[in-house]
Amino acid sequence: MPPDDPNCIIVFFGIIRNHILYFMFFTPGDIEWTKHDLLLPIAEDVGVADTLECVGAYDGEVYMYTFFGKFF
Repeated sequence: MPPDDPNCIIVFFGIIRNHILYFMFFTPGDIEWTKHDLLLPIAEDVGVADTLECVGAYDGEVYMYTFFGKFF
């Protein structure tokens, strides 16, 4: 979808050492970026942090799915 489409959402992620710490998004007509901090949980049974697997947008909302099956 082109950036001038009213349903377009541009998303950036802040990553340090393969861990996503935050994401920011912007839609046509926004004045500034919307930032959300992420705290992906550590799976106690394996001792590693969850990882982001998929990102999508629907009806103006941003959704994320993680490796351990959590939705945000």
